[in-house]
Amino acid sequence: MEFIRLRFLAIRRHVAGPLEGLGQERNRLTSQLEVEFRQPCGVSGRLRHWEAWRIANILISTRLLRVGLVCGAVWLAPSLAYGQSQELVDAYNQGSTLYGQGRYEAALPFHRKAVRLGEEELGPNHPTFATLLNSLGLVYGGQGRYAEAEPLYQSALAIWETALGPEHPRVATGLNNLAELFREQGRYAEAEPLYERALAIAERVLGADHSGVTTGLANLALLYRTQGRYAEAEQLFKRAIVIQERALGPDHPALAKMLGNYATLLRSIDRTDEAIELEARAAVIRARQAE
Repeated sequence: MEFIRLRFLAIRRHVAGPLEGLGQERNRLTSQLEVEFRQPCGVSGRLRHWEAWRIANILISTRLLRVGLVCGAVWLAPSLAYGQSQELVDAYNQGSTLYGQGRYEAALPFHRKAVRLGEEELGPNHPTFATLLNSLGLVYGGQGRYAEAEPLYQSALAIWETALGPEHPRVATGLNNLAELFREQGRYAEAEPLYERALAIAERVLGADHSGVTTGLANLALLYRTQGRYAEAEQLFKRAIVIQERALGPDHPALAKMLGNYATLLRSIDRTDEAIELEARAAVIRARQAE
């Protein structure tokens, strides 16, 4: 039980301070996250961790989790809560806090230090070391230093695939991060198969109608929209919205974000009236969350 308590305390350190009108929702989700990390590992462990990943992404997308590490914080925090040096934990936590504030240059030396210490303490093939590499890559990516971020993402992905297997949620995270890096550089042909594989992992592990697949659907839809493949993007947005409505309810902040993304697509193809309806609905959801 002490190990479980330490794992959750490490996660809770990443939760943002009081936010007007959002404290109740934050507390509900972080409590749910604690429940997920209390679940035993084993046969069902991968599914339980996907649920924690989904909750963390909700927290990140609604700015209830300070550190938007594409679930990296959730995976790293429990690992660093047990067995690593305090110096490593402190370096990572400080770097993550600065990253979450958008202070990328200030975060950089802390993440570099965490990588150095992680390699010394864990070795170059440990999945937690891969998470440290991934986090450093996120800092470089935030600065637009893509050439430096790319090998870090690739190394992290390779370690996760070898250590955890090709169907593990961390592999999907690595695929998404690398795909996003390619998308931001206009390397769409390289990004697409990575997004597709990440989505396929989620669908196989969770099922095609689980709310955990909606991040992958949205990522691929955004890529299609960027490429002008509007019909394909629209189908993915529609599917994601249906899943979120059923799984999360009609008033969830994650649904408001998805509606906004779909509205942006509709505006780009001159379906303004439909876009306005979706934007109005998203605004109502956000207003209710702020009450």
